[in-house]
Amino acid sequence: MEKVSARIMVRAPPAKVFAFLARPANLPKVIPLVTSASDAGGAIRAVVSVGGMDAPLDFRKVLWEKDRGIGLRAELYGAVVEIGLLLKPAKGGTDVQATIGYDVPASLAAFLPRDYKPRLEEGIDDSLRKLKAELERA
Repeated sequence: MEKVSARIMVRAPPAKVFAFLARPANLPKVIPLVTSASDAGGAIRAVVSVGGMDAPLDFRKVLWEKDRGIGLRAELYGAVVEIGLLLKPAKGGTDVQATIGYDVPASLAAFLPRDYKPRLEEGIDDSLRKLKAELERA
């Protein structure tokens, strides 16, 4: 499984960061590819828009530790996507580390743009900047 990671310091306590991230309706505010998200019991149902196509994904909650972290896993057509968000108290706020792991079968990889990995890296950085802006403006 390939992974991309990034981190950012948010001037908000871990409880506030976790509360924001734990509400699925907030995900489209910080993840550009997610157009909608809702709670589906033990999962989060998200609609992800890629290349003009919408794909519904059910992310299972594999880690859900209040004020500490969230881990989600989805599978679609043999592709696996894992999202991890770790929250660590830090002086003046919370250190947020985000990791996206992905495993795409060769049969699907042919449909991805060649520069998908740099796009993922840019996307994770952009998402963390949006999270910081959302939480620090309140």
